[in-house]
Amino acid sequence: MSRLLMAGVCACLVGCGLLSEPPVDRDQDGFSSDEDCDDSDPNVHPGAPELCDEVDQDCDGAVADPDAIDAAVYHPDMDNDGRGDPDGAVTSCVQPEGHVVDGTDCDDTTPRVSPDVAEICDGLDNDCDLQIDEPDATNAPTWHLDRDEDGFGDPEEPGITACEGAPDHADNGDDCDDTDPKVHPDADETWYDGLDQDCDGWSDFDQDRDGHDSEDHGGTDCEDTDSEVSPDAEEICNDGIDNDCDGTTNGCGIHGEIGLGLAHTQITGEDSRDQIGSAIAAAGDVNGDGYVDLLVDAPYSDLGGDNAGAVYLVAGPLPEGEIGLELALGVVIGEEVEDRLGTVLAGVGDLDGDGLDDLVLTSVLHSEGSIYGGAVYLFLGPLSGTLGAAEADARVLGPSDGLLLGYDVSAVTDQDGDGAPDLLLGMPGHQMARGGAILVSGTILGEVDLDTASLAVIEGEAEGDGLGAAFAAVDLDGDGVTELLLGAPGRAPSGTDATGVAYGISLPLPASAADADWRILGQSDGDLLGNQVMGVGDLDGDGLDDVLIGANATDGVANNTGAAHLFLGELDGPILAEEADVLFLGMAEEDGLGRVMAAPGDLDGDGIPDLVFGLPSHSPDEILSPRAGRVLVFSGDLRGVVDSEVDAEAWIDGESSNDEAGTALTSLGDADGDGYIDLLISAPYQDTAGPNAGAVYLMSGGGI
Repeated sequence: MSRLLMAGVCACLVGCGLLSEPPVDRDQDGFSSDEDCDDSDPNVHPGAPELCDEVDQDCDGAVADPDAIDAAVYHPDMDNDGRGDPDGAVTSCVQPEGHVVDGTDCDDTTPRVSPDVAEICDGLDNDCDLQIDEPDATNAPTWHLDRDEDGFGDPEEPGITACEGAPDHADNGDDCDDTDPKVHPDADETWYDGLDQDCDGWSDFDQDRDGHDSEDHGGTDCEDTDSEVSPDAEEICNDGIDNDCDGTTNGCGIHGEIGLGLAHTQITGEDSRDQIGSAIAAAGDVNGDGYVDLLVDAPYSDLGGDNAGAVYLVAGPLPEGEIGLELALGVVIGEEVEDRLGTVLAGVGDLDGDGLDDLVLTSVLHSEGSIYGGAVYLFLGPLSGTLGAAEADARVLGPSDGLLLGYDVSAVTDQDGDGAPDLLLGMPGHQMARGGAILVSGTILGEVDLDTASLAVIEGEAEGDGLGAAFAAVDLDGDGVTELLLGAPGRAPSGTDATGVAYGISLPLPASAADADWRILGQSDGDLLGNQVMGVGDLDGDGLDDVLIGANATDGVANNTGAAHLFLGELDGPILAEEADVLFLGMAEEDGLGRVMAAPGDLDGDGIPDLVFGLPSHSPDEILSPRAGRVLVFSGDLRGVVDSEVDAEAWIDGESSNDEAGTALTSLGDADGDGYIDLLISAPYQDTAGPNAGAVYLMSGGGI
């Protein structure tokens, strides 16, 4: 039979269903297409190894079975520390949530335990090395012998590092004395006994731990309970504390080298040549507002005619900054040309009992009826507006030529029994300059005849004495009764030339200075002791007023350097100037220390009253600032001979050449309302408002 015929027969049999087609295994993996779920891949067939992929290799109808040969073992990680619990492992092609491959965590409940954690002393096997709290634990203390059983070990003893210590050991080596159970870091320190009870290594004499031992125990700390107070601290002004322990105000208030340009207030003259501040004084409370007011003279003011002079009343407290005298509460104008009203300005208290303070102005050059007889004007408060001197409530004229009535003025204890203080008026030109002082009632009014009004007159001992050039009311013996301190700068005991004398005189007033209770005698010819005298209060705390006597013509390191003599306590008999408890000396030629003096009180808040001297002729620099003037401030606790260059607490220089700062000094107490006593300084030749218009400066006091 032909091959063609055979093929046809076979095809017919198969097509007719009379003969089956043989099984096919296309991928030749031993499984026909009937059994093989993918007969195109020899790796897929029943019984083939299952893999973690998307292929059903073993034809069981599932992919990525857990029994896949490449499935991983995962361990639960309950504490999320990256190490799993060896128990509870699962095999999976996909990492279950909260499972990790590692199974080495020996406590899967806390992240403090795993092979990655360092061992610490906590009762756990932190690093899973089957040991608990071994010596290499990172926080294992070093145990030191604790002989005194105070919980602190001896650092000098070798330590044992372990989580648990041996008996009689402490887990530290912090005890600085292991023989005393009262000495250890938790002990309370007992200061200043020389022992370091709390073992902090700090000095036992430095309680505030500021690095400075108490000055009571050989150190430099003036307040050893306050770490903000020490020699390293910066001074804080006006807090009442010596922050830097230097015993001074250290730049607070009036201290050190100061220029008048730093003044709190500057009062300027109205016109050129007025020379305001040739005299200044505290007026008391003239307008009844509770503040002390200020008197300022302008001796060359032309408001009443050429050089008639004027006196201004400036209301306190004084504002900060520059102010002009146009703001004055009132002004009194001199009566006649060349009167130069304002030789002396004085607040004399409340003479008429109306609750307002009264004031006295003088013009020693007034020549009505007598050449240079002088005039004294009493104004009863209040005072306001512009007044002529002739409008005074009382006017007293000097009856003789050259009397110079009103060269000084002071209120004294009532001598005539009318209940009002009386007035002592100086007249140094009396009887060929023998000089004297006359006492008149404080209740005088109108035109006053001096002879009729006189309650008493004291005269100098000899012609030329010039008694009455300066005086002051003081309590020299502590009995509460006023005595007088009178200067006679021209006094020349036999064989001398104007050495000067200061007298202590009890009231009632004797007829002659020869009857004085005691006297202080000038030291050398031409000293002019007594040209200025004043009571300065009780500087030494003995209950007696102390006295300061100027001798401005004393020759010290050069001609007319000047001097001032301070006497403390009760005085008796003739006293030599050189016996003074304190001697202040001028700095340079023509300084004239002792011509201008003030005792304002405590300017720097250190509890000690201060003394102030004006040196208007002083030249801070002979070339750059001749006669600019200087003011020196000294503590009232100085004794012996005072070196002005070294011992002055403050020196205040004029702003410009020829200002003559320090021509006059006074204090209104707390003039700027800051709680500290202030100082007023005049410079009559200062030029801010015009050539020689003058100025008055308020320097604010302050304190530590």
